[in-house]
Amino acid sequence: MDWMEWAAIAQIVGTIAVVLSLLYLAREVNHAAKVAKAESNRDAANSYSYFQDLLSEENRQIHTRGLAFFDSLSRDEQFHFHCTIHPLIHQAQSIFKDYEAGLIEKELQDAWEHDMAALLSTPGGAVWWSEARHLFAKSYVESLDRYMKTGKAKSMFEIAPFFAPEDWKK
Repeated sequence: MDWMEWAAIAQIVGTIAVVLSLLYLAREVNHAAKVAKAESNRDAANSYSYFQDLLSEENRQIHTRGLAFFDSLSRDEQFHFHCTIHPLIHQAQSIFKDYEAGLIEKELQDAWEHDMAALLSTPGGAVWWSEARHLFAKSYVESLDRYMKTGKAKSMFEIAPFFAPEDWKK
């Protein structure tokens, strides 16, 4: 064999090596995307641990009273209420953004959207949302508002009456 034939063989072997490398890389990228999606779904599910913060008597009372009677809370209590609900809505916004990026399943995004709409459909939640909506991404606010306007959003007090304070009257 002369040098030209050896060069042709080397070129074929090199081409095969490049193709195999690209196939391996595509497989690894696909696997990494699946892992990222699974982690995003798991993180979203773990976000419900937020409700553990409401187990303290003070947080629970301010949260439930704020959902019902936000305007009747003192400024300190309104701030406390804001500090209990803002992280939850912010987490829901992160889940929404992950859904837009294809990292969260639609079913999980829909569940979060439904729950946030339920909280914000309470009398106090609606007042808080009208004052705090500017703190969130425009696309998230528009999506959540659109969902609430569909009529599918029931108040959290209808879905889970134990969220309402004891002195709540419909």
